[in-house]
Amino acid sequence: MANVKFICSIWDNGKGYKGIRVLKRNNPPLKEYFPDAGKVIEIKVNDKSVKKSLQQSFWRKCKEIRHEEISIWIEKNSLKTKDRIILQVLEPRKSYRLK
Repeated sequence: MANVKFICSIWDNGKGYKGIRVLKRNNPPLKEYFPDAGKVIEIKVNDKSVKKSLQQSFWRKCKEIRHEEISIWIEKNSLKTKDRIILQVLEPRKSYRLK
């Protein structure tokens, strides 16, 4: 499989909870690499693997992925909402890595 990556931004709800937002522009088609809502995906964050089901809103207009470990990773790396990060596809519709 090719080295598929998605450009993401940092998402912050303004109340201290953070996640990532998969950007629509300049990215591969989402439907080829992400499962339907409710399906569980695995994201490797440093040395941890976290499991998260995609929300229905991911397929509407809110392309956010939120998890406590992702929030901790964002804080640890001093990332802000305008920063861009990479979500690498390890296995389509199943597994990803934050970079």
